[in-house]
Amino acid sequence: MPGGFSLPSWRPTLPPSAAWDTHRACWWLMLPEPPGQEGIGARLKQRLQEAGQRVILLTPGPRLAQFGEHHWSLQPAEATDYDLLLRLLLPQGLAPDRVLHLWSLLPPPPPGELEASFEPAHERGFQSLLFLLQALGRQEPRPVSLVVLTHRMQALGEETPCPERATVLGPVRAASHESPHLACRAVDVNLPAPGSWQEARLVDWLLSECAEASSGEDVVYRGQQRHVRAFSPIELPPASARVPGPLSPRERGVYLVLGGFGTLGSSHAEALARHVRARLVLVSRSLMPERVHWDDWLANHDASDPLSRRIRQVRALEALGSEVRVISADVGDRDQLRTAIEETLAHFGALHGVVFCVGSVNPSLSRSLADLTPEDVRVLFQSRVHGLYALEEVLRDRPLDFCLLASSLVAVRGRGASAAYSAAMNFMDAFVLRQAQRSPVPWVSVDWDGWTSDADVLPSTVAPLGSRPITAAEGAELFTDVLSLGGVNRVAVTPRDPFSPATPQPPPRPPEHNTPRAEPAASDPSAARRASRPPLETAYVAPRDAVEESIAKVWESMLGITGVGIYDNFFELGGDWRTGMTVMTQVREKTGVPLPPVSLQEGPTVELLARRLRAASEGLPDTSFDRPLVPSSAVKPSGEDD
Repeated sequence: MPGGFSLPSWRPTLPPSAAWDTHRACWWLMLPEPPGQEGIGARLKQRLQEAGQRVILLTPGPRLAQFGEHHWSLQPAEATDYDLLLRLLLPQGLAPDRVLHLWSLLPPPPPGELEASFEPAHERGFQSLLFLLQALGRQEPRPVSLVVLTHRMQALGEETPCPERATVLGPVRAASHESPHLACRAVDVNLPAPGSWQEARLVDWLLSECAEASSGEDVVYRGQQRHVRAFSPIELPPASARVPGPLSPRERGVYLVLGGFGTLGSSHAEALARHVRARLVLVSRSLMPERVHWDDWLANHDASDPLSRRIRQVRALEALGSEVRVISADVGDRDQLRTAIEETLAHFGALHGVVFCVGSVNPSLSRSLADLTPEDVRVLFQSRVHGLYALEEVLRDRPLDFCLLASSLVAVRGRGASAAYSAAMNFMDAFVLRQAQRSPVPWVSVDWDGWTSDADVLPSTVAPLGSRPITAAEGAELFTDVLSLGGVNRVAVTPRDPFSPATPQPPPRPPEHNTPRAEPAASDPSAARRASRPPLETAYVAPRDAVEESIAKVWESMLGITGVGIYDNFFELGGDWRTGMTVMTQVREKTGVPLPPVSLQEGPTVELLARRLRAASEGLPDTSFDRPLVPSSAVKPSGEDD
């Protein structure tokens, strides 16, 4: 397969040059505490006021309260505070044009209190951003530029990253793709001494970042140098020329696969069985029948039964020469996880490596920012965040060959999955980098592109990140390739290179003071030359009714093509997540039926969207995805369990 491996790095760039004080704008400064005489918050406020900008200070507090003409406090984890604040400030012309979010400027947590520091960082970081962006989304769309500032969240060189703050990248990524009127960027700094010339220079750079913040880049400042995220492709030597490395699995080694029945866990287990006849422990939350009852179970349940599939999977692994043990445990529960490891040691007498592929597959994986709930976040964080804390604790001081985590390219691109999922993946990647500095055991994070569990999915099927999904068979070989890498803590894997720069978005330009914003001109489809429908494996079928015709015309207008058929895949036609958000807005305006933005990803054809629109308009149960053209479970972000 045309698989690609890339290593993350940081590329030096020039500082921003946007003139942040050209137009008078309303700046919201979200400061971790009321600004005193010193500190970067006080310096930002001073510079803005000296330039005649309108400044609103927002600080965390026990309730929504006003402390001065332009100073408010609100509860970071209370969604209604953000809505109420906007309703209070909008009539005064104080809705934000530019936002500097500094609530994540927290001191590094003590080494022994890392997990305890997660919840405060989560409330002031992820939750505050989620509720702010949701509140802004409920208002009339207006250009807003947002910069999220963190202190030593990222790691350059031998620095230690802070996973507890890395979750802020989830809302930043999601907003960048879902809301064309929002430009979001994360900027990580090492705060200079208060009052220093270095602080003064950094303040001007941050204001320029906010003024020109096109979405899509992670930015890091160290010293006087600006860096952006980059990925360097690597080529592996042929399999025949490889020598065993530190991650190479042992013949008949003992490996614990957490999430062993999920798409990735199954594929990784097969690779270990096929190449080294590994002794495997598959861990899953679901209970399995006792082995003595397996034949009876298979005789009385059809082939699609989930437990029947698992029984056959175990037997297939054993047919490859593996010895397999199945354990039921919740990875987020320390006691259950510790018991699973103790049972492994008692049964096999050793443990050589751990593969972490856990996480529930549910609709919240791809839920839009507007629809994401705190319960969605809790579910997604249970195994991927708290499960990692538990895993580190129970493995501490235990000699292993490796501990490998299945993360996702969503952590990089953020397209096609929810803010919570992206946040969890960024947490996992940062957690591994921290562990690499704290533990002699090699910890490795693998950022996978989308996978498919369906062997019959056509190669043209589009994965969440826009490339062809990885099949289970391909993934097994790629997993083996990853284990041939030595001295790598993080690697990205995709069927094709996804790291070409995204099309830059023009920065939001705030209106000048007392100057009404010009409404965008209505698009005239006939004014632009359109290309013909690209060659697809799907045969062209014309729209059959007014609903399908309306959707097809919106697609043609947005994609600049003619001849959209009802079975054409939106992403194969050249669409992306950002364009899709605009498409769903126009579909809602034309039909008057509100559908969640994720509908386009769940059913990326005119025919499927039309079915969902008809059901919603008639108040009927939505059955449009009961039997989709591409099963909703077929293409998944990586990291899922059962």
